[in-house]
Amino acid sequence: MATSKHPNLILCVDSLPTFMAKDFVTWKFGIPLTLATTLGSQPGTRIALRGGSRLIRILFLALILSISFA
Repeated sequence: MATSKHPNLILCVDSLPTFMAKDFVTWKFGIPLTLATTLGSQPGTRIALRGGSRLIRILFLALILSISFA
């Protein structure tokens, strides 16, 4: 179980008005990133739980290799 999920959410929700007031929020990036994170977290968690740490290591290695050769 993720024990840091709720404190992180509280911190983000609490700090967002401060960043908004100082115009530090780039909405054209923030909204799509938030939506993608929200939509991708559930399937990603299911894949990770089914595949185990070996699958995560393989996917992580593939990601690193694809980034390094891009």
